[in-house]
Amino acid sequence: MNAATKNPPASSGKPAMASWTRTRRIAGVAISAALAMGSCIAAPTALAATGTTEIQLVASDEQLSVTVPSSLAVGVKGDGTFVVPQLTIENNSVFDVHVASIKATAAEGFSIVNKDALSAATGNNALWMTLAPTDGAEINLDTAIDVPAATPLGEWTIERASSGTAGALAINGAGAINELSGAATTKQKALDITFTIAPGA
Repeated sequence: MNAATKNPPASSGKPAMASWTRTRRIAGVAISAALAMGSCIAAPTALAATGTTEIQLVASDEQLSVTVPSSLAVGVKGDGTFVVPQLTIENNSVFDVHVASIKATAAEGFSIVNKDALSAATGNNALWMTLAPTDGAEINLDTAIDVPAATPLGEWTIERASSGTAGALAINGAGAINELSGAATTKQKALDITFTIAPGA
């Protein structure tokens, strides 16, 4: 007797429900695994760049606070030599300054000559004059007539103000005149001295 052969149930043309459900479940597992793997990847680190700017302070000519006497009364002895009061330039700036140059301009009727040339000068009101800081090199004003005379580096420094007290540079003068015209008791303008002040020592 031949074993009975069971025919498989007739197909309805649609996939079996069990097989479709299994496939969907497997796909869902695959997607979940992918998401889980993604969550294990570390977040990218934010990159930062740094830069340093050096701040440099520069003293400005516009910020100088310096006081220069507007006039100086110079006495004249009988032999023509000058009695020059000490002239003081004050610095109220927060940084050191220096006298960079000096220019001399003779007043009308006066002339500025070299000390050695005074005796040979003709006419009235020929004079020589020098200026020098304490322990510093002097400037002969006859060298500062046409163009300003530069001062020796480091010798005409005026220190900065400290604790409300201005820095000061004491300047001594000397000179003489050959013949002074006009009344000796009347103040006469003989010359202008222009000081150019610059930042730094």
